[in-house]
Amino acid sequence: MYELSEIIKFKEAIAAASDAGNPAEESPVYYPIVAYDRVIGIVNCGIITAGQSIEVQLRQATDAAGTASKDLGTSATFTAAGAVVTGVAVCDARAEEMDTAGGFLFVGIELTATEADKVAGAIIGFGMAKHEPAVQ
Repeated sequence: MYELSEIIKFKEAIAAASDAGNPAEESPVYYPIVAYDRVIGIVNCGIITAGQSIEVQLRQATDAAGTASKDLGTSATFTAAGAVVTGVAVCDARAEEMDTAGGFLFVGIELTATEADKVAGAIIGFGMAKHEPAVQ
């Protein structure tokens, strides 16, 4: 039987930092997905104001620099219900949803916040490896 950390390979997507007044974070790290069937994007939100939100969206690109990036799958949004709230939003996609015919083989994450100067970080996880080791 495998540990969850052996089944899902986590990578840093966007380091935890303030968006410094820019509600959209558009410089994710892109990773190749060719060895995996599934990908998950997770945003961990710092304290945000009631009614405000942070959205996480997986993006596909043609290279590690994020060339020609476009949405992959459906986004997820965390909206603060109380006065001082932290939270998590999760979105996922399958490799088959990617535009591989168009050369899209890399995945990253984009965060969009409705208010400035909020701390958030994101990770990306790759799962269901296409070439798994034999079960132990």
